[in-house]
Amino acid sequence: MPIINNRITKVAIVGVGGHIGQYIVAALLSAGKVTVTAVTRADSTSTIPPGVQAAVVDYNDPESLSAALRDQDVLIVTLGGRVPQDTHTKLNEAAARAGVPFIVPNQWGGDSTGRNDPDIYKDLPMFAGQPAIQKHISSLGVSSWIGLATGFWYEWSLSFEMGFGFDIGQRKATFFDDGKTRMSVSTFPRVGATIAALLALPVKSEAGTKLSLDDFANKELHTMSFTLTQQDMFESLLRATGDSRESWTVEYQSSKERFEKGKEGFKTGDLPSFGRMLYARGFYPDKETGDREKHFEMVNKTLELPAEDLDAATRAALKFLEEGGAFGRRA
Repeated sequence: MPIINNRITKVAIVGVGGHIGQYIVAALLSAGKVTVTAVTRADSTSTIPPGVQAAVVDYNDPESLSAALRDQDVLIVTLGGRVPQDTHTKLNEAAARAGVPFIVPNQWGGDSTGRNDPDIYKDLPMFAGQPAIQKHISSLGVSSWIGLATGFWYEWSLSFEMGFGFDIGQRKATFFDDGKTRMSVSTFPRVGATIAALLALPVKSEAGTKLSLDDFANKELHTMSFTLTQQDMFESLLRATGDSRESWTVEYQSSKERFEKGKEGFKTGDLPSFGRMLYARGFYPDKETGDREKHFEMVNKTLELPAEDLDAATRAALKFLEEGGAFGRRA
């Protein structure tokens, strides 16, 4: 369907109640330039935010999906890790039938190409399917995809030991190697702000504008809030809590040892081991996997995204933990 007046005005989102989804919704509603529709199942327990329309779908009924996406300019997909594997395929195909011009796929992680770390998807094969999603969208010949690599989510990852290695409740820090490996991360608000800034662009180039949404079609973009080390995170935690360094127990562990132990634990079905495996792999000091700022152009300057305050983000992570953290709320 052609886009009216060269501007995005209608956005459908899968997962409005999730951590990333709610911040994308908030940023879009704050900008006030689009109508947001939540694509939701009849049995969903998620609360639809005020100002958001709802389209109830049955994922086993292709027509219900197509009807929900008809007349939409953009489909944004945010899915939890436990959804059926064919969910994204069904959404892509429904978007094609409905003529949706753009899809932001369920990526929200690191570099999907493995360009600067070719072994990453050998070690973490469960994430190797991201390029296939992009290719599937392109193969349908209707929608363009725009991928957004965010790196690890800062508030989420700081709130639990399996992530960045901090057990805040027990005041214990585990540094991987020397704790000085650089990692480019994004806060929840940064993800939302990036999407809102992208969708505020004209769809096609026009006089007086430097950028258009078409400039980013079928490309993976990178956004970030900070590039920092575990030691930097720890210093921010100390400032945010008022703790002394001596009040924390500090340990060191090889990132490769942590990965291998996590891998073995995950084979037995231990989910915390999966988290340790995932994060430890991102901190391999000889790979620079997480230092996206070094290896990729960030879209921050291009979209004129403001700088963020690290300690404010750390305080937000502490509040996030108080409210239930990564596993006490819907992902």
